[in-house]
Amino acid sequence: MTPLSGVGEEQFALTRVVALARWRSGLVFGCLHFYVFTGLPAALMAQPASTVLGWVIGALYLLSLRSLWACVTAHLLIDAVLEPALLLSFIHRRAKSKRVSYNRYEAD
Repeated sequence: MTPLSGVGEEQFALTRVVALARWRSGLVFGCLHFYVFTGLPAALMAQPASTVLGWVIGALYLLSLRSLWACVTAHLLIDAVLEPALLLSFIHRRAKSKRVSYNRYEAD
């Protein structure tokens, strides 16, 4: 047994711990971004996307040498670009389902 074999074992164990921590942090991120106000079916459809975004932000944290600024910037861009589009889609879909027709020739 060489002295370097212990280093390899430690590196392997550390890699597994980091991967498990990133996986858990993605799940926690997804759970914290579970919005039921859009309705339960929509919230359940958005849950996997939020979890994947949590994993991506976790990977970004590791790639940026554990700097939170990269994660904060990514979250800011997600909020600035994706959230308005999702909100407009939700409002448009809600208004479309409640639209009332006053045209007597239009079938309901």
